[in-house]
Amino acid sequence: MHSARVTTTAALVIALVLVVGAAAQRVTGLGFAIVAAPVLVLLVGPAPGVVLVNVLGAVVALLVLLRVRRDVDPRRVLPVTATALLGVPVGLALARAVPAAWLELVLGALVLVALAVSARAARGAGAVSGVVPAVAAGASSGVLHAAAGLGSPVLSVYAVLSGWPQRSFTASVQPWFVVVGLVAAVLQVALEPTALLPLPWTLWVGAVAAAAVGTGLGELLVRRLTPATARRGLLVLSVLGASTILLEGLVGVVAG
Repeated sequence: MHSARVTTTAALVIALVLVVGAAAQRVTGLGFAIVAAPVLVLLVGPAPGVVLVNVLGAVVALLVLLRVRRDVDPRRVLPVTATALLGVPVGLALARAVPAAWLELVLGALVLVALAVSARAARGAGAVSGVVPAVAAGASSGVLHAAAGLGSPVLSVYAVLSGWPQRSFTASVQPWFVVVGLVAAVLQVALEPTALLPLPWTLWVGAVAAAAVGTGLGELLVRRLTPATARRGLLVLSVLGASTILLEGLVGVVAG
């Protein structure tokens, strides 16, 4: 389905993905792109799918932000967001210069290694601090987000290593998704106009409603979960996201 025409079945699938992804985003701080990207890319094609993930991801993040805005820590999120914006053009250029399968394979493997290191280092959380690690995390998250949709696992690595409290992390990364997602979508469309997929307004209204339902569901879940459980969920979703990208790249390389 690579046109603007959306079947009823596809619309229902998108709504379900939005509900699940928004709930995951509310509980862990990320997860929407990890849940939604494979489905949306399959439904509407690679380039339009990525743009749609970024735009809808910004919508989901904004809805989550409305609920958790009091817990946002500007001192933590501003450096990673500003430097991520610098990394987005680099990631888009990288995606155009390197075969997609090889890029996914290498980046997926690198992020999995980083996640493994961060998980083992969790007991020493807080050892990484200061401007330099924040700038490095922000820039690399922007590059990887634009190149392969891997920005959020990089942020989770930084969260664990820097001892970023889960509640504050969940709230503070939402502006990152709004700003970086929209900028990445605009730049991608500027480079590849066919990536902009016109959709009926009814689908947008339904998408926002589904995202709101998912955010509300996540609100109910987060009240019943400890921060430690939410942090484990964060790492699990990050591993799933990186593994998905890695497997996609491996299949692409093997297929030639």
